[in-house]
Order: sequence, then C-alpha cells, then structure tokens
Amino acid sequence: MHPSLAIVLSAALAIAGCASSSPKPAEGSAFKTRVMTQEKGGVRAAVVALSAAESEAVYGVPLASSRSGSRSTIATIEPTG
Repeated sequence: MHPSLAIVLSAALAIAGCASSSPKPAEGSAFKTRVMTQEKGGVRAAVVALSAAESEAVYGVPLASSRSGSRSTIATIEPTG
C-alpha cells in the first residue's frame, strides 16, 4: 500500500471513530438506574450498556446483537471541580 494512501485511510478511520449522533432524550428511561459512575482526580465518568430495545428507543435502531454479544453504550466524562 502506498504510504500516503495509508495516511489518508488512517485519518478517515480516526475521524469516523469520533462521530457523534443526536440521540433522543432519555428522561425516564429504565437504563438510568444501571449507570455505573466513578470519580477520580477531578473527573467523573459514567457508563451504561443498553439493550436492543433501549438503544432503539434512544438511537432509532436496535444496536445490540445477541449473536455477537455486542451492546451499545452511553458514556459521559465531565470535570467535577
């Protein structure tokens, strides 16, 4: 592979990996009771895995796969101080 092609492909993959979405509001969602939160060094991190039904309600598509065992997640990282 030509070196410049490898650089362009790497950059495209890096940008695609940082893509964002516009999820629907999750107020009142049951998954909020399963959020795992940890604080350390002035930073708070929270994460939760969604079921297929939950991800469909938030993102409009069922993102979990029982065949591969993959689940979509929501993660937030914010300063505490």
